Amino acid sequence: GDFVLGGASTYQSLHLDIGGGPIYELEEPPGLAVNYIIEDMSCADGPTRVLPGTQHIPGMPPVLTMEPTSIKEGTLLCPLPAGAAIVRDLRA
Repeated sequence: GDFVLGGASTYQSLHLDIGGGPIYELEEPPGLAVNYIIEDMSCADGPTRVLPGTQHIPGMPPVLTMEPTSIKEGTLLCPLPAGAAIVRDLRA
């Protein structure tokens, strides 16, 4: 599992938490993750990023340094209060 403390100042590269095979062709997610926010998360805390629709795009996303600006904008889930939860498809 993931555990990120508040005050993290960098983002992870977009990545898959599950991958390979025909998973992109499935309508239902093959697995879900729930990320619980245990302390208030600001946009400066390296928040989770989500790019809608990527669960159906096979292949690896670009590394952080190669991401187009259009991907970086609007993908942040912040600010979030302590106690919030993010439910997500492991393919995205």
